[in-house]
Amino acid sequence: MSLFARVIAPSLGIFLSNVMWCSPAFAILAARKDKTLGQLNLLPFVMMVFCTFGWTLYGSMKADPYILWSNIPGMALGFWCSHSIAGILSAQIAVHEAGLGQSTSRGGLGLAENESLVGLDVVDQTADVGKGDPSGEGSASGSGSGTSRDAKATTDVGEEKKGAEGEAEAGAAPTAIDTLKSQAFFIETAMWIAPLLWGLMAQLAWVTYVDVEDKDTALHIVGNACIAQTVIYFGAPLSQALEVIRRKDSSSIYPPMVITNTAACLMWTIYGFSAVDDIAIWGPNVAGIVLQILNMILCLVYKNTHWAILGACGSSHGQSSSTSPKLEARSTSSGEEKANTNTDKDNKL
Repeated sequence: MSLFARVIAPSLGIFLSNVMWCSPAFAILAARKDKTLGQLNLLPFVMMVFCTFGWTLYGSMKADPYILWSNIPGMALGFWCSHSIAGILSAQIAVHEAGLGQSTSRGGLGLAENESLVGLDVVDQTADVGKGDPSGEGSASGSGSGTSRDAKATTDVGEEKKGAEGEAEAGAAPTAIDTLKSQAFFIETAMWIAPLLWGLMAQLAWVTYVDVEDKDTALHIVGNACIAQTVIYFGAPLSQALEVIRRKDSSSIYPPMVITNTAACLMWTIYGFSAVDDIAIWGPNVAGIVLQILNMILCLVYKNTHWAILGACGSSHGQSSSTSPKLEARSTSSGEEKANTNTDKDNKL
């Protein structure tokens, strides 16, 4: 057993795993600042909570510090990310509902004002008719014009009522609010299901270990669950692969997370295969490498705003360094012009 496989690879695995857990934190901080999630895919964050819980339990049962400390920080970060996402969604829902309520109240006030104006118009027209020509001709013409104005005003009110009813019907099924509410329910439910699920799994494994006195069986139960959830976690960005291909936009995939995932999977594959010979460790990580390669292909083939941000940061540094010689050249040329001007003045004198 080589030193690299036994010590160096798992040590790098701890570092890369914690970098992997931290990598989406920048996207969450940006979402908290902008108060919107944009195209951020929520599934990886949910599976992050499930995976770290499971591997913390598995590492405790194996008494493996490498597995433990590569997942305990991620468990805390997973809950922080999920809690942040739930807060952003709740704020967006409140804004949408407040805007919907204001538009409804404005529509009601507008209709009431229009109806009151129509009523006043009818009263004024009736008074004008009473003061009209005694022969009745003027009153007839006045009542006719008043009736036409009443009909027009009534038509306007009817059209506004229809418009308000249309807005109310559109507000009755707002797709934006429905989407936000379903996402909030999904993320909030995951935060309490993950501890409950792994608590039950730990109890099952403990009962199996105590009653049968077979630690391998208990590890097999928890290990299989970890394998399944880890594969789902690594494949989570691919859940939107068809949408990415259709829209030709891979912004829902976060490239720094993909890169760190790939490197971490490589280290854990070496450790699980060469050092401890545990398929529960190297098996899902081999699958993870394949899935991360597919994610990276999507990021490279289709437009990704995260790459654009990184490129903009790099180009800004390049521009700042490249502009300095230009400024020096301009200052030099301006100095030469001033010197020539002074020389001309001296010649004239």
